[in-house]
Amino acid sequence: MAKNVVHSTTINAPVDKVYSFLSDPTHWMTAMPGESEVTHLDIKPGGAGTSARWSAKMWGVPMSVTHEYRDVVPNQRIVSKASVGPVLTFSLEPVDDGTELTVEEHLDINAPLVRVPVQALFARWTDNDLRGMVANIKSLIETGEKAVPETAGTMPTQTLTWSDGITIAAPVERVFDLVKNPASGWDRTSRSPTSTPHRRA
Repeated sequence: MAKNVVHSTTINAPVDKVYSFLSDPTHWMTAMPGESEVTHLDIKPGGAGTSARWSAKMWGVPMSVTHEYRDVVPNQRIVSKASVGPVLTFSLEPVDDGTELTVEEHLDINAPLVRVPVQALFARWTDNDLRGMVANIKSLIETGEKAVPETAGTMPTQTLTWSDGITIAAPVERVFDLVKNPASGWDRTSRSPTSTPHRRA
């Protein structure tokens, strides 16, 4: 399963200023709506190899991913790969006296949802997340202030669904009579010797 989200904006600043802003990953990481922390900044000469760790809470649990710049073309493009999660591509194009910034998120998940690391879901931003980040980058470069308040952040908004199944060597009526009565104290985690468990996402 592949996911692509793309957002563009025109920034009233020259390309070199926008590129300089994005060259430090802490700038766009903190531009994400919501509360987060950026640590372990390591800026490399030329840009490629630059990295930083982005941390926030998901369902009350601290999560973090490290982004590393894999491809850097000065004043044109920065490609950042998360340790677990998406690839972000920042593309810059001069327009009149400003810069058109396009940010694309690409994420491949080739496993059932229940087998995907939680960190990947943590880093898998929604359309609104990316839109808010792009709006904040524009506003921070132009005015020094965020356009989208911290409270407007939607990260993370993923819904996790878990399902489980089991084959029981008993008639449907007998199983139904058992599970329909909450007072029966049925242990949903138990397995009978003749049962065959199976899972699905």
